[in-house]
Amino acid sequence: MRGADPEQFYLYLDFSQWYTFLMNPWSFRRKLIYLSLTIIVLLVIVIIPTIFLIHEEPTCSDAKQNGDETGVDCGGSCELLCSFEAVNPTVLWSRAFRVTEDVYSAVAYIENQNSNSETWAPYTFRLYDAANSLIGSREGRTYIQKNKVIAVFEPNINTEGKIPARVSFEFSGKLEWQRNFDVVPNLAITQKDLTGENTKPRIDATIENKSLETAENIELVAIVYDNKENAIAASRTFVDSLSKDQAIHVAFTWPQPFKTTEEICRVPGDSTSSSRPEALGAMLAIDRSGSMASQGKNPPQPLTDVKEAVTSFIEKFKGTDQVGVVSFATTATSPVDAPLSQDYTQVIKAVDGITIGSNSATQYTNIGDAINKSWGELSTHNLLTNRAIILLTDGVANKPEKQGVRNYPETFALNEAAIAKKEGAEIFTIGLGNEVSRSFLESIASSPDHYYAVSDSSDLAEVYDKIAVSFCTTGPAVVEIIPRILPPR
Repeated sequence: MRGADPEQFYLYLDFSQWYTFLMNPWSFRRKLIYLSLTIIVLLVIVIIPTIFLIHEEPTCSDAKQNGDETGVDCGGSCELLCSFEAVNPTVLWSRAFRVTEDVYSAVAYIENQNSNSETWAPYTFRLYDAANSLIGSREGRTYIQKNKVIAVFEPNINTEGKIPARVSFEFSGKLEWQRNFDVVPNLAITQKDLTGENTKPRIDATIENKSLETAENIELVAIVYDNKENAIAASRTFVDSLSKDQAIHVAFTWPQPFKTTEEICRVPGDSTSSSRPEALGAMLAIDRSGSMASQGKNPPQPLTDVKEAVTSFIEKFKGTDQVGVVSFATTATSPVDAPLSQDYTQVIKAVDGITIGSNSATQYTNIGDAINKSWGELSTHNLLTNRAIILLTDGVANKPEKQGVRNYPETFALNEAAIAKKEGAEIFTIGLGNEVSRSFLESIASSPDHYYAVSDSSDLAEVYDKIAVSFCTTGPAVVEIIPRILPPR
């Protein structure tokens, strides 16, 4: 290689080295292994961590719509629902209920139609007086259970002597709905008894856990409605824990009576009443003896006023309740003037057709026969669970007579009344005018309070209204108790 070009010498060396490398398989494999290991080390130490740093895994809290989300951090596999996947709850009504002179409770009645979603919701109650001035407010946060009607209850709102005329309830922030597919515990209210509504009202109830698991932190709100389905009172209590199949007693109390008995009583025929859902039957026994025209012949008075008052009374009936009419003088009509019926128009026509007989032999008063015919009609209606006889007379019992027996007309009437009352009749008596025997009519009636004395026939309508109210003294139209299981906050 003497005299050779230096560049050719280096080329020769390079070629010889490559030739040696290629001709030596083990050397080739060894160097290839070293190169592969170097690349793997670089991937593990540098490249792969760099990729993870650059690419973030989708989450439900990264403020991005990624993964299977249907919105930003909501929907898909996220627990939080998107706003368009749930409907806001409906506020059916909100009201304030007087507890003491200055203190009120506020209730909002809310329906959540979302079958598998729930939320904790901030809210605000506002109470306004008749002049629309704000007189009280309360903020809070409530759990809205899935697919359920709930009652949001806020106690002890002081209005400083001002009377709320209007209550508003609104959610004060955006509702964030969450999925919940858990089975809701089955809590049953098996009894709802209201007592003392005119003194110190109290509801006694039984709550039973019919689910397989223990239920804890249970809120119960009781709402009392009048016969027009208006809420008139509300109260709340809590149960810490209720085991499977366990039933316990709960009570709700109020320090002052409800406003009036009339407002919480059902009227005849109100089949929506939960306190007296039974069918009522009432027979109206009306005196048509000659004295019922003693104040006038054309039209006969007081009979005309009686018929008008009775007609007004019948017009209050509706639904499943039945009313009938029997008139009496020397004897009672047989068959009765109008059998028990829900056809109140026909019963009113029968009342309108009652007249006073012209024959002097028909001018007497047979109260016992009137009771007998009234109970005879009531006793044939097996589906009636409440039966009443309302008897009006302006005289004394003087028929039938029995030879050798003194005061037999009264004795006969008392015996007929005793039979009817023993078999379940509730008897009301109305003595019209000053010729009646008060003690006798009180004895005929179910109690002295079932007797009404009326001096003027123009006052009869008011008396029949009082009797209508007395049919429902057992309680309010509806007592509703709403249970709700509150989760930990």
